Amino acid sequence: EEEAVKRISFEQTKKAGIDALCPGALFDPRAFEPCGYSMNAILYKSYYTMHITPEEGSSYASFETNQKLASYTSLINNVVRAFRPRKFVMTLMADEGGLKEIKGNPLMEDAESSRI
Repeated sequence: EEEAVKRISFEQTKKAGIDALCPGALFDPRAFEPCGYSMNAILYKSYYTMHITPEEGSSYASFETNQKLASYTSLINNVVRAFRPRKFVMTLMADEGGLKEIKGNPLMEDAESSRI
């Protein structure tokens, strides 16, 4: 049964396009019965974690990473495209060193280049 859950979890990761959010990462996904999904992934010094709880009337999805990017626009667009929420909240956290690395607004980028 554990092998079936593992296979289904990886199939859901691929089918939903979640693997494209963190290409090249080592994934540890988990599908839950009757519904739900969690994923942890790692790529070098970056981690990614995702949790999805699809419930009638109050679904919840989260995506978190510590990946350093010059612009987060493409990643945010891809996450929103994967989840397709009616509304979302985004939080960007950075320490003092991270703020010094960011040049300009990290959320701004040409919209056309932010596609998968």
